[in-house]
Amino acid sequence: VLVFGAHTFLGFSLCEKFVNEGIEVEAELLEVKNDLHKNLLEERLFMVGRNALFHMRNREESLNLEFVDLIIYCCDDSKDRELLAQDREQIKYAVEMSKALQVPLVFISTYSSNVEKQKHRKHCEQYFLAKLDKVTILKLPCVYGPFQPIVTNGSKYVLEERNFIIFIKDAVEAIYKLLENIHHGKTYYILCEGDKQKGKERYYNPNCEEEEFDIVVIEKPISLREGLKKLTDFNEKYKHLIEEKD
Repeated sequence: VLVFGAHTFLGFSLCEKFVNEGIEVEAELLEVKNDLHKNLLEERLFMVGRNALFHMRNREESLNLEFVDLIIYCCDDSKDRELLAQDREQIKYAVEMSKALQVPLVFISTYSSNVEKQKHRKHCEQYFLAKLDKVTILKLPCVYGPFQPIVTNGSKYVLEERNFIIFIKDAVEAIYKLLENIHHGKTYYILCEGDKQKGKERYYNPNCEEEEFDIVVIEKPISLREGLKKLTDFNEKYKHLIEEKD
C-alpha cells in the first residue's frame, strides 16, 4: 500500500494498522513545522520505523513501486496553510502514480467545522474525481485519540465536535475492514450507529446533492468517556512531548 498523507493523525494510524497486519507500506509524508505535531510524529516514527514492512519515501526517491496494489490518500487535516498548499501539490503526484501503476486510489477525509479545511477537502475530492476514472471516497466524522496533534486552548485540549466524533481505533478498524471488500468508484460514509442519519445529512451533504453512497456503521464504538480516558492517560505518559514551551 502506498499511503499519501502518512504525516496526518489518521494516515499514520492506518500505516501502523497495515504493518501490524503484515502489509508492506510505502509512506509519503509532508514536511511538518508545528512543534507539537512534529514531536508526536517523530515518536511514532521511532516506534514503527524499524519494522521492515514500513518505508518512508518522498518524490525525489526512486524506489521500486512495481508491486503496489493500492494507493490511499489521507487528506491533510491541519489548519496549517503551508501544509494545505503542499497537499494540493501532492494530489497531482498521487494521480500520476495511480495512472502509472494502474492501481485504484482511495481518498479519505474527516469532517471539520473549519471553513478553510472544508474548502481544501472539497478541492482535493473534486480533483481526484475529475482526473481518475475510478476513485473511491471515504468520509469520516472528526477522529480523536492518542498521538493526535490536538489544538490547545491554554492548558486544555479541545475537540472540534464533541457530539460527532470517532475514536481512532474504531476509525482505523472500520477502514481496514471496508478495504477488504471495497467496491472502487463509490462513496462511503463511516459513521457510528447513532449518527448515521444526522451525520450524513448535516455534515456531508448539506445541499442534498444526489450521489451514490454506502454507509459503513460502527456498531459498538468506544464511548466518548472511555476514549477521553485513553487520551488523558496518553497525555500523562507523553507529557514531555506535548508540554507547551515558554
